[in-house]
Amino acid sequence: MRFFRIARSGADSAERAFSGLGAGKANHRWTWGQPGLRAVYCSDSLALACLECLVHIRPLPRHFAPGFYYTIDIPERHLERPTPMALPDGWRDPIPAAKARNFGTKFVTENRAVALVIPSAILPVGLNAVVNPQHPQFRMEWIEGPHPFQFDERLE
Repeated sequence: MRFFRIARSGADSAERAFSGLGAGKANHRWTWGQPGLRAVYCSDSLALACLECLVHIRPLPRHFAPGFYYTIDIPERHLERPTPMALPDGWRDPIPAAKARNFGTKFVTENRAVALVIPSAILPVGLNAVVNPQHPQFRMEWIEGPHPFQFDERLE
């Protein structure tokens, strides 16, 4: 399955963009894991990846530095897809619930799959992936990019 990732200008290589270090630093907004864990957020379309970034860019008005986007094609056999009923209570809450963080933390620490595929909280018909770049089956060869990306200034 193909996923898209938007990265800041400093993530000018696949190795940097998929290191997973950013998620560990973003403990105030990471829905699917505990602080310090390495993970990479991706979406099933570039448009959804853009929306997922927008909800976290603060303060307002937003300022958009040029960045990059990447695609990653993860084979289906390396994806874990929980049913909606299996998702923890509060996973769609604006402030991440502890149950959701514990769910994602357990996924990453148990190395159950390369990526956890979950619905987007802001666009329920879209899918996001929590990619575990430290999983033994993760492959950098699945990644294409960097490709230049610039948010449209009208999105302020």
